[in-house]
Amino acid sequence: MKFKLFTIVFLVGYYASFAQFGTEQLISMEAELPVSIIVADLDGDGFKDVLTGARSSNEVAWFKNVDGYGSFGPIIPIWQSNEVKRVQMADLDGDGDLDIIVCNNLLDTVHWHENLNGAGAFGTRQIVDMSADGVFDAVGADIDGDGDMDIVAAIDFEQSAVWYENLDGAGNFGTENSISFLLPSCRSVFPVDIDNDGDLDVVANSAGSTTISWFENTDGQGTFGPQNIVASGDPTYASDVISRDIDGDGDFDIIGTYNGADTVFWFENLDGAGNFSTEKLVTNEALQCTSIFAADLDNDGDQDVIYGSTPSAIEETSEVAWSENLDGLGNFGPKQVLSDKLMLTREVFAVDVDSDGDQDIFATSQNNNKIVWFENRTILGVDNNVIDTVAVYPNPTQSVLFISSPNIELIQVTITNNQGKTVVETKGKTNEVDVSALSSGVYVVTLSANKNVKIVKQFIKE
Repeated sequence: MKFKLFTIVFLVGYYASFAQFGTEQLISMEAELPVSIIVADLDGDGFKDVLTGARSSNEVAWFKNVDGYGSFGPIIPIWQSNEVKRVQMADLDGDGDLDIIVCNNLLDTVHWHENLNGAGAFGTRQIVDMSADGVFDAVGADIDGDGDMDIVAAIDFEQSAVWYENLDGAGNFGTENSISFLLPSCRSVFPVDIDNDGDLDVVANSAGSTTISWFENTDGQGTFGPQNIVASGDPTYASDVISRDIDGDGDFDIIGTYNGADTVFWFENLDGAGNFSTEKLVTNEALQCTSIFAADLDNDGDQDVIYGSTPSAIEETSEVAWSENLDGLGNFGPKQVLSDKLMLTREVFAVDVDSDGDQDIFATSQNNNKIVWFENRTILGVDNNVIDTVAVYPNPTQSVLFISSPNIELIQVTITNNQGKTVVETKGKTNEVDVSALSSGVYVVTLSANKNVKIVKQFIKE
């Protein structure tokens, strides 16, 4: 199978001890009632572009990052129909570029658009399911371990989490396969290897029963076991759920939010096998929280948490804020507000969009049609001359990744997968890494040198 590189990140930094963010930068107000946002390289130029979904006009559209520094071009519509709930990206046809997954709550459909040329020209919609009653979320993941991207979905009115098999690796999908039908108002699904057995399990929430659960992929082929309840019984709305390694012990914990209680919390994966602690507080100041995301915002090696809020009856504006993981063990600092001038923050996201080595923050503001980003100014002292001399090759690679760094002495090489989990790590001087045991896909390699210099690149393992 032929791959091509679709994202390249060049970064080097002398790290500050805390994240500093700039003021709101407007991307667009052309998408009416924007709700969903994801940022990745859609046109193969190495820069992170913005994909959005909206509830009214310009429902699925993208914005080109024209210079690699966060300057965005005009809106490029892809598809129009009311009540798009979520957009996601995944390589559904195995050609090495990012296609688009769309769930439409009004039409009860899950569909996808092929990235026809790897440069952001998208085809017409291809239906996955036309009877997903009240679908709220859909995401790409290899559920059956055959090397291609299947789709996992949260379907509100069916009270279910389901998955669809990519039958041929080219984006022809089978019918709905049940994960669970015990999830009233299921709004969010997150595929992740909870029990460390090498396959993808599924974490899901239930707004109707205010539960957060996970389901074991029992055979690595998409046969799911019974519901494992992580949290249940809070009288408020369970609005979002994700998974990250919050305490740095190498397994995946769960982060969730209760909208009505203004809380974001996390649950520790105690044994790496999916036995979880009681809830641990991230913040109780996330006003009617609608969306959460986790990323290393201050470049200290652990996962911080970002959250967006909705306006109350008294206060019409809403916030984008974050809390720092103070010790890498899941003890969080106070709320730090980026903006309190948005109007119904529907989704938050973080990625390095300006190529300076730190994670910037994105948000959709539904009620004033804004799509915005906030520059992370943590990294100082960027040295482009050093960047230019460092290379990893061949890319793509099948067995060995070679590293050329003539002007700096490396002390560590770390490779992580697309879920942020370390899969290879070497310490000391090295100019090559054996990656033959890795599964096919896109990986991030972090090259560490003295004086806190880190250079991060991506490569494809064939």
